Amino acid sequence: DVQRHAAKRQQLDRIRLVNGETISVLTGVSATDASGTNVGSYANTVSGSDVNYNLTFVNGNLNITPAALTVTANNDSRTYNGTNYIGVNNTGAAGVSYSGFVNSETTSSLGGALTYGGSAQGSRNAGTYQISASGLTANNGNYTITYVDGQLVTNKANAKLSASSDSRPYNGFAGSNAAPSAIGIVAGDSVTLSQAFDSANAGNRTLNISSYAINDGNGGNNYNVNLQSANGSITPANLTIQANNASMFQGQTVPLLTASYLGLQGNDTASNFGTPAILNTAGSSTSPQGSYAIAPSGANSPNYIVSYVNGQLTIPQPRFRPESRSPLRPRRRLLPRPHLHP
Repeated sequence: DVQRHAAKRQQLDRIRLVNGETISVLTGVSATDASGTNVGSYANTVSGSDVNYNLTFVNGNLNITPAALTVTANNDSRTYNGTNYIGVNNTGAAGVSYSGFVNSETTSSLGGALTYGGSAQGSRNAGTYQISASGLTANNGNYTITYVDGQLVTNKANAKLSASSDSRPYNGFAGSNAAPSAIGIVAGDSVTLSQAFDSANAGNRTLNISSYAINDGNGGNNYNVNLQSANGSITPANLTIQANNASMFQGQTVPLLTASYLGLQGNDTASNFGTPAILNTAGSSTSPQGSYAIAPSGANSPNYIVSYVNGQLTIPQPRFRPESRSPLRPRRRLLPRPHLHP
C-alpha cells in the first residue's frame, strides 16, 4: 500500500496548475493504482479531461523488488555415540531459522527442498563441524535467499576404566592377573586394558590401570577417560636358605661357608636379596674328627618369609699313619755265606 501511494503521488506531482489552483479542480481526471504483490513492475495509469487544461498523461510504474531472506542453519550438539550424523529428517538435526519474511509470510512462500551439507554430514568422531543449508527457492522470486552456516559440536563420551582389587604372593614383578573393567564404551567400539601394582614389593599396594587402548577409529580421542585405582596387596613369598655342605682336615682353616637360596622370585639373586644370611659352625681347625652343623641365620627381606636348612662341616680321619708307628723300611736282602772246605 505504501508503494502504491507513493506511485500515485508521483503521477499527480507532475501536474502544474495556474493561479494557485490545486488538483481538486481536475474533477474529470482519475488515477488507477497499480496492483501487485509479487516481484515485478506494475503500471500506475491516469486518464480523464478538463475544460480549462489540455492534459497530457504519463503513466508511472510500481516496481516490487525481492526482499532479503536469511536462512541460518541452527547449531547442534551431541555426545559421541558411534553413529554418523545426518541432518535431513533426522531427530539429531537442529533445522534452520528464517529471518526476513514480510507480511506474515512463512515457508509456504518458498519452493524447492531444504537440504543439509557441510562437514557435519556423515561425521562420526568427536569434534566441531560445519552445518550448511541450501536448496530453497522463493515463489515468484519474491526473496533473495542468503544462507548462513551453523555448527555441530560432537562432544566426547565419558569412559571410566577401573582397576580391580587383587592379592597375590610376591613374584618379583608388578603385574596383576585380575581383570580391570570399562564403563561407557559405546557399541561398536572396544577397549583393551591391563592393570598393575604400584610396586613389585610385598605390602599393601595400589592397583592402577597400567595401559589401555580404545579402538574407536579415532585413536581413542572420542572419549574423556577417567582412570580409577583399587586397593590390593602382595604377600611375601616363601624362601628356603640352605647351608651348603663343606669339609676340611683337622688343622686346616675353616673354608668359606656358602648357602643356596631356594625360592627366589623374578630377577632376584642372593647378591641383591637384602640382608643375606650369616653362616656359623662349631667346627674349627682344632676340632676333632666329626660332623658339625653349618647354621644359616639373620637373613631379612620384606618380600620373603625365610626358613633355614642346616648344612654339615665334615672333618674326616687323617690320611697319614699314627706317629707311634714308624714307616716300614725295605728289608735288606742277605746273601748266603760261602762254605769253606778243609
